[in-house]
Amino acid sequence: MLQLTIIFLSSFLFFSQVRAELVIEITQGVDSPIQTAVVPFRIKSDRAVVLDVDISKLIQANLERSGYFIGTERSVMLSLPSPEDKIFYRDWRAIDSEYLVIGSIEIKGNNEIQVDFELHDVFGERQVTKFMYKPVPMQGIRDIGHAISDQIFEKLTGIRGNFQTKLLYVTVERRSEKDQFFQLMMCDSDGGRAQEVFRNTDPILSPKWSPVDSSRFAFMSYDGKQAVIY
Repeated sequence: MLQLTIIFLSSFLFFSQVRAELVIEITQGVDSPIQTAVVPFRIKSDRAVVLDVDISKLIQANLERSGYFIGTERSVMLSLPSPEDKIFYRDWRAIDSEYLVIGSIEIKGNNEIQVDFELHDVFGERQVTKFMYKPVPMQGIRDIGHAISDQIFEKLTGIRGNFQTKLLYVTVERRSEKDQFFQLMMCDSDGGRAQEVFRNTDPILSPKWSPVDSSRFAFMSYDGKQAVIY
């Protein structure tokens, strides 16, 4: 998907022999976060399908990580509606949910999925927005989850969401004083889908996204004793 905004993160994480995943921890949010219930999306398929990602959990985690939202636990939900069902707003007021997110995932031929969602104002008893995405390969479910998170975030805060962006960060693994290597890593805004883009035995410094279109990035490392910009 098109990168609209890019977040830059540079940090050093120390690893053992087994690589750990990037963990992003938010320690402070707004004083009165918006309580939002993200109902498990209903899967519509004529065959048994196991998706790699629980899209509703991804959306809820994104919103909570922003510090502007607090999620409603599934264990207290009185019903699990999808876009085809009637919404009983009183059930959601009873558990103090201000907004409700529902959706469905239709499994199509060629292992494609089509996702739609709706956002409802519980106390106003109205639909705020809805959207249906074009079919994409099943592995694109994380991208759609981030896109839905962006739509909800902007609709309810007036601030452009950045869940579809990427992070750059540097890790270092040290086995001894002289045995170490550095990695430049790229991942989703929530730490998912981390991949190595460069490795060197010398430090990797100052990764920065292009201010023009965010499709490229530059960083500094060393070739022997000479500093080089890649």
